[in-house]
Parts: sequence; C-alpha cells; structure tokens
Amino acid sequence: MGKYQIPINPNETYKRFNKNKFKTFKLANMYLHPIADIQTNTIYGFSQDTCNYTAQGREVVYRKLKSYIATEIHKLMKNIYEYNSVELADDKLSKYSSQKGNCLITGNFLYANEVEIHHVKPISLGGTDSFANLIARHKDIHKLIHSTTNETIDRYMDKLQLNEQELGKVNKYRKECNSINLV
Repeated sequence: MGKYQIPINPNETYKRFNKNKFKTFKLANMYLHPIADIQTNTIYGFSQDTCNYTAQGREVVYRKLKSYIATEIHKLMKNIYEYNSVELADDKLSKYSSQKGNCLITGNFLYANEVEIHHVKPISLGGTDSFANLIARHKDIHKLIHSTTNETIDRYMDKLQLNEQELGKVNKYRKECNSINLV
C-alpha cells in the first residue's frame, strides 16, 4: 500500500514545511508530513485570563495600560451617557485604548475632553457602530472632516496647521463622507 522512504521529488508545499530529510510514508503518490518535522511556537504575552468580556479580563487589560491613558479612560467613562448605544460607548473606550490615547491623524496624545469618535463610513451612508468602523481623533479634526463651508474649513485649517501627510489622511476620511478634498 504505502512505502516508507525519504521523499523523492516532493511537491512545493511539502518542501516549504519540511526542511529536514526524514523518512515518511508515501500513500497514493503523496508524502505524509513526518511528525519529527512538526514544530510549535509559544506565543509569549498571551494569557487565557485576558478576556474583554469579564471583569477579571478587563482588569488585566487596564493594568497593562500606561497610567495616564487609564486616567483619561476613567474620565471618558464619566461622559458615556451621551451615546445612544452601549456598543458605541464600549467601542469608544476600546478604540481610544487601542490607539494608546493618540489621534490617528496627528499622532498627538488626546485628553478626554479632546476625544471625539468618528465613523469611518457614516451611519447615514450605511455605516455601523462597530469597532472596526470607528476612529478616535481630536475634536477639531473631526469637525474638519465633516465641514462643508469654506469659512469653517479655513478656520480649522488655520487652527490645526496640518502637514501634507496629515492632510492626506483627513482627505481619505472626507472621501468616505462624500466630501471634497482639501487643498
């Protein structure tokens, strides 16, 4: 039925995953991957205890945050009532935390009173309150993204003094909102 041998002319997949020349079985013109060649990797920093859905897991996550970010998260939690869904309120905190408290456009640290959540794809255009559709950014940049009048755009452009790269990011999000690019 099968032969026990060192592979002769194995296929590309076999060559990629099996670097050593161990004997293995050949069945139906295919070589089985030898157990001696299988390797495992230990994922460091992973813990079964870290789970966003339990109080114990959230405590582990927040303990790893820098103290100044945790302080701002606590301030944000006090203003959570302004959101009309629990999902959006939770995702705001999670997004701020995942961005390490920094604005996605400028990279500057955002204090709790400066943070606004932007829907990448607006709700009016079919967007959702999901985590993947949200970005934490400075409130003035958020206003600039949604601005439609030249007067408002000029005021925020003068105030923010964005460089070319930052302006490119703003234009990317303005495009998602069906707004014209800024020059």
